[in-house]
Amino acid sequence: MNFWKFIWKFTTRKGISSRTSWSVFLPVGGVFLGTLVVTLTFAIMDGMESDIYGKLRDFSSAAVIDLGNSTTGEQAELANFLTENQITFYRAIDRNGVLVKDDLFRLVQIRAVDDFPNYVMSHLKIAAVDTMADVIILGSGLADRLGASRASGLDLVSPLDISLTTGIPPRKKLYIADIFESGLVDFDLNSAVIPLQTGRAVFHHSSSEKFLLDTEFTQDVAEQFHSDFGTFQYSTWEDEYSELLSAMRLEKIAYSIFGFMIVFISGFNLLSVMSMSVMRKIARIGILKTLGFTRQRIAWIFFTQALITGLCGALLGTLSAWAAVQAERHFHLLKSFMSTFPLAEFPLILQPGKILLVIGISLILTIVAGIYPARKAASLHPVKAIDYVR
Repeated sequence: MNFWKFIWKFTTRKGISSRTSWSVFLPVGGVFLGTLVVTLTFAIMDGMESDIYGKLRDFSSAAVIDLGNSTTGEQAELANFLTENQITFYRAIDRNGVLVKDDLFRLVQIRAVDDFPNYVMSHLKIAAVDTMADVIILGSGLADRLGASRASGLDLVSPLDISLTTGIPPRKKLYIADIFESGLVDFDLNSAVIPLQTGRAVFHHSSSEKFLLDTEFTQDVAEQFHSDFGTFQYSTWEDEYSELLSAMRLEKIAYSIFGFMIVFISGFNLLSVMSMSVMRKIARIGILKTLGFTRQRIAWIFFTQALITGLCGALLGTLSAWAAVQAERHFHLLKSFMSTFPLAEFPLILQPGKILLVIGISLILTIVAGIYPARKAASLHPVKAIDYVR
């Protein structure tokens, strides 16, 4: 008889009968469920990260250089450095201001930026902005809160720049050129963009200006920058949102641990099933040893059972997750049946490296669970094993 066929019959048959013991397949179901949960968790979290990270990077800019108290000449040298390295940048001011429309007002984050039409086209995906007047572009949530619409007007007030002589803060009438929607609630609810010259007119005592970069520095460019422009402070979007990124990564780890716990519990189930199998088959193990089966070959029977359990469960789980991802891409099932579920708005991204990681860890857990029963079966004395059931 083929050795693999023999292993199949030896591990799945009840006693000396030809009936199949279905309990040996329970660990397969557990590994399947665990790997399915972990793989889908990775797909959902990677899709959410990709979407949110992209929006954060686009809206806040890939990197920022704080100009501080640098001179005009130093800023010109820095601008030439960025141009030589083909890095697109915008001069900007980020300040808090109050937007007033009729009897409604709201404290928001104002970004005043030069090259206004190009900036809003590349970062806010808005084209053909009217720059003939003092204009402002609002987030969709902010516009709803203020009851504002396109082509209407509102006032921008800067309380931090209040006049010491009159006691009145600067106030400027602005025309709403358009409304953007980033998909991130905080930005849509608390952000607005205006041209730099308008910002300078309102923010009299503004904090230092900055350069917003469309791309991060490569290692070589970063080294040259720190060598030639050590007085400027450079930071990336990841530095700005480091706490949020850490929280999202921690959330992914927590959900993944939950899935691997299912696999871990399945490993204990496998350990129990295999240990019971050894106890029930002590006599047959003794017979196999009298027929010439070595300790290694006896151990390999149970070790193979653990390996196949882990492999089948992991492959079934990851394949089911892959099928679910493909179905979502083509039929948008999450959006159809779970339209109010926040994660339904994000794409599912399944990375090959994550699939291999899930399969690898699942196999390790099930193989470790099979070591003890395999060693226990291999260490049985043939004569005592045969005599065990007499």
